[in-house]
Amino acid sequence: TKTAYEIECLAEATRRAVLGHKRTQQVFAAGPVSELGVHLAYLEASEQDDMWTPYKNIVALGAHSAVLHYVAYEKTKVAGDTSLLVDAGARCNGYGSDITRTYVRGSGGPARVGVAHVCGSSAVGPYIEGTGTSIRRR
Repeated sequence: TKTAYEIECLAEATRRAVLGHKRTQQVFAAGPVSELGVHLAYLEASEQDDMWTPYKNIVALGAHSAVLHYVAYEKTKVAGDTSLLVDAGARCNGYGSDITRTYVRGSGGPARVGVAHVCGSSAVGPYIEGTGTSIRRR
């Protein structure tokens, strides 16, 4: 059972993380972006410095999404069809949130391959629903 204080801290950490994830989705959808650019956008939107996050954020474009705990933050901007995996959280008074999202830009081969690597399958079917990304296998 959590106290009211603990619930408040968890809610604030989650609020910050959600702001960061919404911003990463916007930056990614807008066009060519680098992993470092997405990471920095997340930090700014979530009102955090890199060392304040509860763990090292994972920001991976395309095939990098398939690398466990990928944290290289490439500076090269990626255009066109691709995927983005963001595993990032926020902290408030020692309480943390942990949110992972995968986004897809386009519908061509590179986007499908990136998502397939994450899912462990080459048969990835329709994968975008509403405002987020939902992955369903065929």
